[in-house]
Amino acid sequence: MTSAAVLPEVHEAEAPPEIAAIYAGLRQAVGVPIVNLIWRHFATLPGVLPWAWETTRGAIGSAAVTEGPAAWPRSCARRLAWTFQRSRLSCGRYRRRSGGAWRMSCGSTTAATG
Repeated sequence: MTSAAVLPEVHEAEAPPEIAAIYAGLRQAVGVPIVNLIWRHFATLPGVLPWAWETTRGAIGSAAVTEGPAAWPRSCARRLAWTFQRSRLSCGRYRRRSGGAWRMSCGSTTAATG
């Protein structure tokens, strides 16, 4: 049996005031009672947690994150779904069918999207 590597972290109860303020902002923005390990690990690296929080704060609190795909404009959600489907089916050749659907063959399997 192998043991997993453990990331160093600054626990919420031991956080200095500047880090505790960021933790409070994260809990409020994400809506969960505990700060995720990656953020607690960032707090061990000089300057990383404040930088990461400042960089991502607007996105984390946005409707696109808190409400998920339901808040995205229809065209954006449709484009993302199409891109995801096409990237998952990258083992063969694509052919455009009538009606705009893509058809792709993977050996003996054929998949259609769109």
